[in-house]
Amino acid sequence: MDDILRDAFYEEADEMFQEIEDALLEIDGQGATRERIDNLFRYMHTLKGSSSAMEIHDMAKLTHHLEDILGQAREGELTLGRDIINLMFSCLDQLKIRVAKHKKDEIYEIDIDKYISTLNNLLNASVHVQDMSQTEDEGKLYEIKIKLDENSIFKGARLFIITDRLGKEGQVVKTSWDGINIEAIEGQEFDITYRSERTGQEIEKLIYQIPDVDKVHVSEISQQTRKQKEQTRDNKGQTSEEVQSVIRVSINKLDKLLRIVEELSVDKERLKQLMKRVEEKYGHDSDVKSLSNLVNQIDFIGNEMQESVMSARMYTLDSVFRRFPRMVRDLALKQGKEIELKVEGENTELDRSIIEKIVDPLTHVIRNAVDHGIETPEQRQRFGKTPKGTIKLSAGQDQGHIYIKVEDDGRGIDIDSLKASAINKGLLSEEEIESLSEKELLEVIFMPGFSTSEEVTDVSGRGVGMNVVKDNIEKINGVIEMENRLGQGLTITFKLPLTLAIIQSLLIRSHKYRFAIPLLSVIEIIRIKEAEYAKRVRFANGHEVMNWRGEVLPVIRVRDLFNDVNAKKQKTFIGIVIGFSTSKIILGVEEIIGQQQVVIKSLEKFTGKDNVLGELRGISGTAILGDGNFAYVLDIQTLIREMIKEKRIKREA
Repeated sequence: MDDILRDAFYEEADEMFQEIEDALLEIDGQGATRERIDNLFRYMHTLKGSSSAMEIHDMAKLTHHLEDILGQAREGELTLGRDIINLMFSCLDQLKIRVAKHKKDEIYEIDIDKYISTLNNLLNASVHVQDMSQTEDEGKLYEIKIKLDENSIFKGARLFIITDRLGKEGQVVKTSWDGINIEAIEGQEFDITYRSERTGQEIEKLIYQIPDVDKVHVSEISQQTRKQKEQTRDNKGQTSEEVQSVIRVSINKLDKLLRIVEELSVDKERLKQLMKRVEEKYGHDSDVKSLSNLVNQIDFIGNEMQESVMSARMYTLDSVFRRFPRMVRDLALKQGKEIELKVEGENTELDRSIIEKIVDPLTHVIRNAVDHGIETPEQRQRFGKTPKGTIKLSAGQDQGHIYIKVEDDGRGIDIDSLKASAINKGLLSEEEIESLSEKELLEVIFMPGFSTSEEVTDVSGRGVGMNVVKDNIEKINGVIEMENRLGQGLTITFKLPLTLAIIQSLLIRSHKYRFAIPLLSVIEIIRIKEAEYAKRVRFANGHEVMNWRGEVLPVIRVRDLFNDVNAKKQKTFIGIVIGFSTSKIILGVEEIIGQQQVVIKSLEKFTGKDNVLGELRGISGTAILGDGNFAYVLDIQTLIREMIKEKRIKREA
């Protein structure tokens, strides 16, 4: 089978699965209105047509029976209760597995008899399929002209869906492809002779609901009306414009384009630096002034191109957020809890490379909110709360970064229980526990092996979840913040960079080297003068530490990364407070050069044992600057981890 056809089927199937899941969740939570059932019926019908065209017969058969249930519900003959919805979710999961196996060319077949038997029982042991075909003398006779979108590669499936849908509302008398192999059909225009009691306008509306339909013209064979023609023309124009406004581009092409833009960004900065030197020497020359204006224009165009490419790589968080309502529903039912998931900001955009890395952290946090955060209805009522708990998942953009927030109105974190658990598991000593502030104590939940669950379940209790969250957020240079309200709930916020390829950075100089620090990680800059050193800087176990806003933070001198750590330290330095994940440190540097947008080139292939650069401590990559030189990109994650691995720094009394 043609690979393009297969890929188109897989893509559409994934879209239909998500639409079906969303529709079922909406019906389950808000009730089965006619409009919601119609939408669900349409998605199921599309899936049936596509799977039938792909000759996945078990999938087509199961969707056909599900469609029958929805048909009876639409006619008021059946109520979509919780038992039927649960069964539909189970069937949907089977359909997903079927498509996943088909992608890998693995042999798999849905146990149709099992599910149809259960469906039949729910329908009083009888699935009644109405014959909607009509005799020749019933209804009006129409000629239907259909034009599919020229980019449609799924013609056979589309025509099957159209005739199948029309057959539900009347009789398909003849088609222009009668007797022809449906996959061998050429062109994009097709004719149907059709008999129905429906009006021409209703038939047009029915067909326009099907994907890839560009134009539809319905005329009664006995008479054509101008009004119908004008209405058809209006609909044609709208549909064609909507379809042609979006094209699909391979992500590999976008990645290649991004690499080109990265190189352009570097050369553009070098051109600007060179132009500054030329202006200093020949600033009064008219040609130099013209050249300067041209460089500024190229800089503007380069920035616009970069923003456009980055925008093309952006995905809305909706693709991530949509997977959680089903998960919350299923977990809540399993635990006997009533939970409403509210979603806001799902249209916030984030680079594809980051979106792929936040799914697992969000999954862990939301599952923990269901398992640990939200109480049972009985417990909530004893605490004076409503029986139904709420988890709010929201996102937005703030000061050059993206935030994703998970907030629940559950029990929050009991600090006393947290302390006891950390001591019992040997993660911290009683002395260490007592030295930590409440904010630092909350960060204990991210330690490997920590859990407050008394028993291991399939949701939590193994002590790995939140540690995985921390590790994954660190890998994308993100920051985690927590706000605990005992008895009222917990809020966990992820602050994430917009992209990992081109970042806003703070350029610093230490000794003879220049470094770039992701600006998102910079919290505050402190200047320490020699006269203040003895007062503001203390020593704990041989390490420099500083009291910053009530927190004792270790000081790392950047020059120590490449020089003798035992060398005498300068008492005058600039301290940069860096936040990473849940931890903070202070970087000590000699000079701040300024802010600059840089393209990061990873050194991962060249570092490590037996590689060219060996064990390069605290460096994650390089960035070429505007003057043609380069700066090292500091690996804040590694620096903080190494500080934690060293002997724990204790507070001075």
